[in-house]
Amino acid sequence: MQLRTGKLSEKQQLQLNLAEIYSRASSSKKFIELLKEKGHQIYQRNGKDVGIKSKRKYRFKTLGYPIEKLQLLDKNIERNQRLSQVRKLRNRRSKDRGFDKER
Repeated sequence: MQLRTGKLSEKQQLQLNLAEIYSRASSSKKFIELLKEKGHQIYQRNGKDVGIKSKRKYRFKTLGYPIEKLQLLDKNIERNQRLSQVRKLRNRRSKDRGFDKER
């Protein structure tokens, strides 16, 4: 909710920053690194990164980024790695059989 002054609240500003950083991050670790580079202080519970500390503490879940959403970044990396391995295998097999992509 915007304040009467027309300024965004601290939470809204954090949500905008998180959206920008999430779009650039390739993994959950990179997400945390980018947050730190932006000057945000990360706070932890039980050894896990769970939120941002500014004037008050905001959990990632409260800001619209639950842990599951951050883990999706890591799953995308694993998926891309497996796809690249499959592509390499296909290329090797096609070369072994004498097929070329160019005809």
